[in-house]
This record gives sequence, structure tokens and C-alpha cells, in this order.
Amino acid sequence: MSDKEKIVLSWSGGKDSAMALHELRRSGRYKIVSLLTTVAEEYGRISHHGVRAELVELQAEAVGETLHKAYLPAHTTNEKYEAVVERTMLEYKDAGIRTVAFGDIFLRDLREYRKNNLANVRHGGHLPDLAPGHGGDGPDIHRPGLPGTPVLRGQPKARRGVRRPAD
Repeated sequence: MSDKEKIVLSWSGGKDSAMALHELRRSGRYKIVSLLTTVAEEYGRISHHGVRAELVELQAEAVGETLHKAYLPAHTTNEKYEAVVERTMLEYKDAGIRTVAFGDIFLRDLREYRKNNLANVRHGGHLPDLAPGHGGDGPDIHRPGLPGTPVLRGQPKARRGVRRPAD
């Protein structure tokens, strides 16, 4: 039996999410049970960045993690978004997972918003401060040696390039 805390990582497909994944793994304290993303059902795109859901699926596959997609209805409002996320968090809570990690680097107001919403369903939020020089002790994304994987969006051969690390 693992002593690691089970955790869900909010996954937008951006660098902040990747940095959070890197830090969670590096800490050795967590067992990531799922990457969680919200998808605009009408468009098949990630709600935060507008990235195609297929790309995020390839990212999850490349990093060896399970991806959970929570679908947002067409013409969603903030209230509908919060209801979908709350329902998803309650499902995780029922499965014994009580912590969600987010990797927003500079968005302190968004971090507080997320903490408050998680508190509504009695979930904890782990929000590592990943910004060196801005109060955090996380890695510098430009530091040599930090693994990265380039992806060509919209290219037929993108699937082959997803697993090749950058130099």
C-alpha cells in the first residue's frame, strides 16, 4: 500500500500544467490518479486554451497518465462550469480522492477562486507556486535539462513527434 496522497491534476494542456506535473512527480509525495480537463462539448476543445481535445489526449498518453474529460454544455456560463466541476469533484471525493492540484503560475486571483470552489465540496487544493523569483521555488522552464516535448498542431505526423523529447 502506498503512503502517497492520491491527487488529481487539473490539466489545461499548457506549460503551467506540465510544470505542476513535473513538480508533483519530483516531490515523491503524490500518486496522480488522473489528469482532469474541461472540454467544450460543442467544439471538442479544452475550455481554457481552445486546444483540440485530441492534443491533450496525446499529451496524457505521452506522460503516461489517465485523462478525465469533463464536458461543458454549449453556451456555458460560469454557473454551469462550476456545476460540472463540482459534480466531478464529488465523484473523485466518493472515490477517496480529496485533493486537486493546479499549476497556474501567476494567476493568484484564479488560485483563490479555485480554492474557494474546492472548499464548497470539501476538497483540498494543492497549488504549487511554480514561479521562480515570484515567491515560488519551482523550476525555471527555461533551465537547461528540464524535459520538454514539442508537438506540431495540425500536422498529420504530429502523433509520431509527441514522444520525442526536446534537446
